[in-house]
Amino acid sequence: MASVTILGGGLAGLSAGVELSANGIDVEVLEKQSDVGGLAKGFDHGDFIFDYGPHRFHTQKEWILERIKNIVGDDFLLRNRKSEILLEGKFYDYPVDAKNAVFSMGVLKILQIGIDYLSTVLKNKISSKPDDSFESWVTNRYGKIMYSIFFGPYTEKVWGVHPSQLSSDWASQRITLLNLFDVLKKAIIKPKNEPRTIVSTFYFPKKGIGEISDKMVEVLNKNNDTVLLDVGIKEVKREGDKISAITYECNEKNIEKKYDYVISTIPITDLIKLLNPEPPGQILDATNALNFRAIVFVFLKLNREHVTNNNWTYFPDKDIIFARKSEPKNFSPEMSPKAKTSFCVEVMCNEGDKVWMQDDSIVIKKVISDLVKTGFIEQKNVDDAFVRRVTHAYPTYLKGYEKHLNMLMGYLRRIKNLELAGRNSIFRYNNMDHSIEMGIKAARNILGAEYKIEKVASEKEYFG
Repeated sequence: MASVTILGGGLAGLSAGVELSANGIDVEVLEKQSDVGGLAKGFDHGDFIFDYGPHRFHTQKEWILERIKNIVGDDFLLRNRKSEILLEGKFYDYPVDAKNAVFSMGVLKILQIGIDYLSTVLKNKISSKPDDSFESWVTNRYGKIMYSIFFGPYTEKVWGVHPSQLSSDWASQRITLLNLFDVLKKAIIKPKNEPRTIVSTFYFPKKGIGEISDKMVEVLNKNNDTVLLDVGIKEVKREGDKISAITYECNEKNIEKKYDYVISTIPITDLIKLLNPEPPGQILDATNALNFRAIVFVFLKLNREHVTNNNWTYFPDKDIIFARKSEPKNFSPEMSPKAKTSFCVEVMCNEGDKVWMQDDSIVIKKVISDLVKTGFIEQKNVDDAFVRRVTHAYPTYLKGYEKHLNMLMGYLRRIKNLELAGRNSIFRYNNMDHSIEMGIKAARNILGAEYKIEKVASEKEYFG
């Protein structure tokens, strides 16, 4: 019987494991952290449950939804999405609502945006400009005023670089609406098939997003498959066109094991550096050219029953330290005890920079100060606050990243018993349902090789 090791116990890795396990393949999941789920996980802190940022499960593929419903069971809640932007002291609905925008911005500003947009459309008809950066992609569709109001400031805050230095891929993947006319039309006429940025409902487990991963582990345990935590992968040994063995540290022991197949969901940059023999110099150079954004999470316990009705709020303004805040209780009432609520606040940074290295107390003080300044809470509302840091939160789409990524993908595709799945492994900022689907497809490629069934063309779908 074939054996498979899965590097990383996030949604992609665990989904692959469940698919393989259900088809009689021996599975061993190796997870670096002390818990599973990757970024889509949570934790208990006293009577509170916290997630690492706001998560919402939604998909346009019914078979994926049914699979996760079957795994999570009755704990899957259907919730309405509500989110806002706080910009220069005013709140704006997100997705954009025409009436709300006019009320908050004023008629004059809306007219300026409209004239700028029409001017942009006419200019593009005469001579279209290339989409050679995030900045140009947005301005070519929304105009310079809309870009300067929200898209530019927020994007620079999230990624730490000017939007002119970001690839247009980031915009085309994450901004579904194509122009301002689409925004207004969709604000007035509710479409039958909403694009991903304006999905109005989503599913969420009662006990936090980590329930999905925890339930998957239960399935694997019932099938006598193994999920190892606190594992440090030391080496991925390669012989010819196959991975021959994995060396890892677990319980202070170094272990070397052979597997028939390997599914990697860890950052592609980490996988390349673990290979032995070492890849050529140009591959290592391409690896070092890819970057991931980190997050400092500040979690607050509040002695108020509710603060807002929002799931989350965006903060483009530069003088506010955080980019987004969420209120977990608005996802599920079980995230906080009665008469209490909580916040999860995201401070974007790079691993090792000033914000990352700052003392917890300094970050907490600034976060609370900004929450008070923006009117969300008073200092006396805070019962407790603490910090947790996450390194590989988002792949950073700097201009030219495609060349480096294609080099790495081309190199790894030569390894016949290796499959890649998940956000960090293919360097793509996708949603939870995409990661789950990629894990399942990676598993089915292995099942295809073992049972001579048709392989799934996941590379064509996800790598282009």
